[in-house]
Amino acid sequence: MKNFLATLAILAFTATSAQAAIITELSDNFDSEGTPQANYAGFTNWDITEGTVDLVGPGYFANLCREALGDSCVDLDGSTKDAGVMTSKDEFAAGTYDVSFWISGNQRTGTDVVEFFFGDYVETFELAFSDPWELVERTISPSGPAPRFGFECVGGDNICAVIDDIEVKISAVPLPAALPLFGAALIGIGLLSRRKKATALRRG
Repeated sequence: MKNFLATLAILAFTATSAQAAIITELSDNFDSEGTPQANYAGFTNWDITEGTVDLVGPGYFANLCREALGDSCVDLDGSTKDAGVMTSKDEFAAGTYDVSFWISGNQRTGTDVVEFFFGDYVETFELAFSDPWELVERTISPSGPAPRFGFECVGGDNICAVIDDIEVKISAVPLPAALPLFGAALIGIGLLSRRKKATALRRG
């Protein structure tokens, strides 16, 4: 019996430990990145999984950002005629998330299409070049194991919509899968113990 309980405890601990390695929040305004430049790939929180993006800011198209003085942001189409896909380095735990980010038109010419994704959730934005900065807020419950978060520019003309100030924070955590199993096992152990006691009393 003791060995059985120990095994259950180890399983529950392992499940929660594995979950703890997956993030439940992300906040990024890009201001702590390196020197703004074309085809930037050294992001702290993001992988550029396809194409290229530009980190813009002081000394490099700073006027594109929400706060031109000292602020950095991301143009989702770099300077290689191959628009970028920007994906979070880390995966997110299962749950419901409050998501917000700022997005604007490219402030130069034409129209751009950007896909925002979080796991299997996908939303498309079409922005004219002159569209001002807009705050996007969503509550999303991404499905699938350990989803990632990101943006994709559909195009390849070296300019795309610009994003900034991303916030992702969990708002509701589902019951860990190991807990119902652990609870059911404890109930079973309790019933078994009662039966043994009842049997012992009858025999006595």
